[in-house]
Amino acid sequence: MKKTLFVLLTMLLLLTGCSKDGVAEPKTYTQDITPSLLRVGDIANNSGYCYLVDENTGVVYLEFDAGYRHAVTLMVNANGTPITAEQLGIKY
Repeated sequence: MKKTLFVLLTMLLLLTGCSKDGVAEPKTYTQDITPSLLRVGDIANNSGYCYLVDENTGVVYLEFDAGYRHAVTLMVNANGTPITAEQLGIKY
């Protein structure tokens, strides 16, 4: 019984992962992947919906923001390609 308990505890200790100093290394990112989005007014008065336009690409996102509820989604054409601000006539 004692031998079985010793083997189980030893296996448990061997299976737990540890870093070399006992401290996890922080992740580093080499580039900023967040697009620079501009909010372009409400679609309807105080509805919570508005357009977001990426400054670099002109791609349009739809944002919904109402209290604790918040969502952002990419707007696409019927063929699945992203809609651009130029297609919607949005000036930014």
